[in-house]
Amino acid sequence: MPNIEQRLAELEAENTKLKSDLDRVTQNRDSILKEKRALEGRSINDSPAMRAADAYLARQRQAALPSFQTATDVILSREEARNPATYREASERAKRLGVRVLIRDDNAPAQQGPTASPVKYLHDADAGVLYANKALVERVGVHRLQEIAAEKKARLNVFKTVNDLPAHMRAKHARIIDARDPDTLVEGDE
Repeated sequence: MPNIEQRLAELEAENTKLKSDLDRVTQNRDSILKEKRALEGRSINDSPAMRAADAYLARQRQAALPSFQTATDVILSREEARNPATYREASERAKRLGVRVLIRDDNAPAQQGPTASPVKYLHDADAGVLYANKALVERVGVHRLQEIAAEKKARLNVFKTVNDLPAHMRAKHARIIDARDPDTLVEGDE
């Protein structure tokens, strides 16, 4: 019996050594490949094998998500959003994951990119920040907005689109837009 245990210990030691050798060789190969691709002006992700691996991983991640959820947002169609139970479930899931609920309109024309926000400024009293729209800054000037920020005991931060805002301010921005009241588009104090 001691002979078998001794042989097993030797085999485990040899296996550990071979694994470390293989890791070293793999790292060496990867570094040589990176250098070669850098000299050719390509990245390591340009290879067909890497693109195929990336596509496979993306499909696996997507397959693991519910049908209406992407890796970044929870997306509903207009019809799904009209169902209160479905919308509630999606909203709870988005809140748990810390992402947004987006409603996709299949009949809407394709957007060409982010559009400027109609909200002139938002005040985040907790963080002490006044988020001012770039269009408003161009119209009234930075000096005047800095005065407004000083009155609110906040620092000034400029945004152009809703994507420039932190997540909690995007939610506030959405509430202001949903109100569709021109007076609330001036300021978002709540």
